[in-house]
Amino acid sequence: MSLRSRFDFRLLPVQIGILATFALMPMWLKFQAAPDPFTATYILGFVIIVSLIGTIAAWILAGLPGLGQLLTDRWRMAWVIFLLLWAAWGFFSQGWAFIRLKEPGVGQNAALQLWLIVLFLIATASAAPPLRIFAPLLIAVLLLNSAIGGAQVATQGAIGLEHFGEFSLNLAKSGTSVIQVGDVRWLRPYGLLPHPNVYAGVLIVGLFAAATWSLSQRRWQNIVGTAAFLAGLWMLFLTFSRGAWLGFAAGMVAIVPLVVKSLALPSANKADLTPQPPLQTWGGAGVGLGIGVKNKLLSLLPIFLLSVLAGLLFLWLYHPFVLARAGTGLENTEMRSIADRIVYTNIAWDAIQKQPITGVGAGNFPWYASYYLFYNTDYDLKGDNVHNVALMVWSELGMIGLSLFLLMVLFGILATIQNIKRSDYTPTRIALLGVVIAFIVIGVFDHYPVTLIHGQVMWLGVLALGVAPVKNVPE
Repeated sequence: MSLRSRFDFRLLPVQIGILATFALMPMWLKFQAAPDPFTATYILGFVIIVSLIGTIAAWILAGLPGLGQLLTDRWRMAWVIFLLLWAAWGFFSQGWAFIRLKEPGVGQNAALQLWLIVLFLIATASAAPPLRIFAPLLIAVLLLNSAIGGAQVATQGAIGLEHFGEFSLNLAKSGTSVIQVGDVRWLRPYGLLPHPNVYAGVLIVGLFAAATWSLSQRRWQNIVGTAAFLAGLWMLFLTFSRGAWLGFAAGMVAIVPLVVKSLALPSANKADLTPQPPLQTWGGAGVGLGIGVKNKLLSLLPIFLLSVLAGLLFLWLYHPFVLARAGTGLENTEMRSIADRIVYTNIAWDAIQKQPITGVGAGNFPWYASYYLFYNTDYDLKGDNVHNVALMVWSELGMIGLSLFLLMVLFGILATIQNIKRSDYTPTRIALLGVVIAFIVIGVFDHYPVTLIHGQVMWLGVLALGVAPVKNVPE
């Protein structure tokens, strides 16, 4: 069989665009001097939009390759339908948006961003490259960003990468995210993103990719994957992102039964095709753990122990900051952070009570919050997003928009689980599910997975890879 008969070359530009978008995911990189419409339309000012639009355009010009196969499964079809309905509802919300008369561009920007990410997700699910390509890309991203974040922590400031999106990081500057214990202020790493929490999200995506290499039977991949995992884990600790810590832990715990199942299947252990006698059952699910499987589980013991040691070392070195972040003290920065989140949560509930069905319009919540703060409080706060994905979607798009969004995520997860089974529990497929679950937990404490294009790629982009049909290629 020739290479041409095995590979549809129409997919090449699309797949390059998908890979480029994920490579740009951790960079808050904007055009320095851009003409209209880039100056007038906020979302178009990001460099990542070029690869995102290029991917969509290449996919459309190629004749929507892979869409037919994507729609052959009921779960995937439902995911596509609710994805499109969610974007359509966001577009129509411009008609009743809170600030539509004074600032119509707010709703237009939000609707444009929503449609761009939705089309990108469908293109990604239709024409995704083999998943084996993503692991080295995401591991490289993890290592690079761990080095950048580590340098920021070491210098306690910016390291001169402003041309690549790095923010000006000054411990004495108001607005810089720090942990404070007494008179000591400790900079949380930003990477090339606008906040440590968003930076933590990039690390989580890379950590799950590195974990798949830790399962590899190839020694060099095992070593590289383990080293990358430990480097990324240490930087995740240093972000002091409580939501990211919980999300990562939840994602890892959730996929443990699937990893055990993966190791128990002969197809996942091609180096050892000798039938193994079942010695015990995992959770009553009938997964036999033979001697070979037990040996493979024991091979994961080093990375587990090293991770535990890294956690204990972190607690020993940084326990005053961990306690401060946990809210056990009375440090002003932590108390203010908690208080601000409560304020925006209350504003979100106020918006929901006033417009429970339709919401205040896509992208309009910060403006609603700004007016609420000005007319109803004396707080020294500006309009901002509520730090909860469900409340964010509900307040802006109402119960209808929230229902469409939740159904989209649900069917995406069901399609991902179905693909895991079809791929004989391939570790890369399992890792994608772990990332999605991690961001669901993060969404309880933050908004960026749905408000920032970079966060949407981290969460929904990974979900699209999980939804992508299983191809007859190694993963």
